Amino acid sequence: MKRNLLHSSTAPLGDYLLAEVDRMVQCFHSDDAREAAEAFLHKREAAFTGH
Repeated sequence: MKRNLLHSSTAPLGDYLLAEVDRMVQCFHSDDAREAAEAFLHKREAAFTGH
């Protein structure tokens, strides 16, 4: 989020949106994203690792 915010103030809109999409894809494929979904489905607290 911080990178997106900083980038949004200096990059042309098209460049910014492409970079944001790349960052979102990286986030959604992280171990923590999978853990969040599993925890939600099993109604338990997530155990995030930062990866």
